[in-house]
Amino acid sequence: MNETSFGQELKKLRKHVGIPSKELSQKVGKAVTYVSQLERELIKNPSFDTCLQILLELGLNKENAERMLNYYGIHSKEEKQAELELAVKLDKELSWKINSGYYSKKFEQIERKRKLFLQLVDNHLETLGRYDNSRADMILSNLIELLKSEEKADLLFTLFENDFSKFDYMEMQLIFSNTMKDCKKLMTEKIINSFEEE
Repeated sequence: MNETSFGQELKKLRKHVGIPSKELSQKVGKAVTYVSQLERELIKNPSFDTCLQILLELGLNKENAERMLNYYGIHSKEEKQAELELAVKLDKELSWKINSGYYSKKFEQIERKRKLFLQLVDNHLETLGRYDNSRADMILSNLIELLKSEEKADLLFTLFENDFSKFDYMEMQLIFSNTMKDCKKLMTEKIINSFEEE
């Protein structure tokens, strides 16, 4: 959300330039009260072209003036038309996906993958538990703690948006080796900081 309004910024800029609002209004071919009303936000949907002309009169170049107007949500007719066309296109796509059963098929696909994932994880942990139950217990405990936090769970899921299966074993080792170095470094710093606080 913008901290200041376009009217406030316009007034600040105009006073810095040192031009009266009435004179500026006349320069852009508007009634003498126009700029004053604009600054006081009495004009709810100001014209992009008029506002652009005002900013150009105040010394801004066209690129900076357009950037300022876009920042404050004042768009040209072309931009509004493009936004409308995009909204119509997205609405049509959404209607097609709903009516064609796209989402139903997608949910079914996700459910199949979820079941396969749980089956594979269960098989690997079962095997690990037979030969190294301490490691299996530690892995499960760490995952459970991560998944208890919505933010940490989201970070974990973001990590696996990357397709690690594309890497060979040596490349995977390198990735996790670097990660472990950073992890150990952070853990050491946390321990040192905790001692210093005591």
